[in-house]
Amino acid sequence: MMTTATPGTVPAARQGEPDPAPPAEDDDTAALGAVLERLFWLRRASGLTQAQVAARMGVRQASVSALERRKTRQQFQTVQRYARALGARLVIGIELLPEQRGADRA
Repeated sequence: MMTTATPGTVPAARQGEPDPAPPAEDDDTAALGAVLERLFWLRRASGLTQAQVAARMGVRQASVSALERRKTRQQFQTVQRYARALGARLVIGIELLPEQRGADRA
């Protein structure tokens, strides 16, 4: 069954699947949280269960649940495997911090 959702919104939770955790405090954790939130939305919009994604990743459903709830420290490879299991890929960019933007011109 396909679930439709508007980008930027999370479809209603399925029975037994908790909503992801709220964004974290620091910038690095918040950035990763935003990526995981988007992947969570993609999974739900695709109509995939945690168990289906886990099978594609070769892990247990509990591991996908922990990933979505941010209960474990995430490694790049794990988040990349999660994205690939959803038919996506993780793209990383680099930005200068605001205090460095003026320093490189001095």
